[in-house]
Amino acid sequence: MMRALFLFVLLLSGCTVSTATPEQQVDAFYHFYLEAFAGDSAESTYSSPTMRRYVAAETLGRLSAIEKIEEQQIVGSDYFIYGQDYAPEWIAGLQVGPAADYLGGKVLDVRLGREAGKTQRLRVYLRREQGLWKLYRVRNLSDQYEQPIFDDHALAAAQAHAATLVQ
Repeated sequence: MMRALFLFVLLLSGCTVSTATPEQQVDAFYHFYLEAFAGDSAESTYSSPTMRRYVAAETLGRLSAIEKIEEQQIVGSDYFIYGQDYAPEWIAGLQVGPAADYLGGKVLDVRLGREAGKTQRLRVYLRREQGLWKLYRVRNLSDQYEQPIFDDHALAAAQAHAATLVQ
C-alpha cells in the first residue's frame, strides 16, 4: 500500500508544469520582441505563435482590431516599446524589475535601452492565461502615458471615423 501511495505521489509530481516567473516571462518576451522588432521579423506580428505565447489574447485581439482601422489615432507608436524604431545594440540595456501583486495579476517595471545610453521606462501588467504569465497592458512611465487600447469609446470613434473615409 505504501509503495502504491509513493508511486501515486511521484506520478502527480511529474504532472506539475514548471512555468516561468513573471520576471522571466517579461525578460524572455522583450529579448524576443526587441530582436524581432529591430529585424522586422514576421514573428513580431500580432498573430504569430510566439506573440501568443507571451501576450494575453485580449490584448492581441484589440491590437489586431486597431491595426485594421484606417487612420486610427489610438496607437501612435509600437504598443510594447512606445517607440517607432529600435536598434539591436540597445537590447543590452534591457532591465526587468521585480514583480509585485496587482489586482490578481502582477505588475513590474521594465527599462529599455535607447540611443546615447538613455532608457525608456515602462510598466508592464501581467495576468495568468493558459498557465502562463502573459503581458496584458503596457504603460509608458517615461512620458506618463498609456495608449488607450482598452478604451471602447475611442475604438468606436476610430471605427466610425474610418467608415466615413470609405464613403
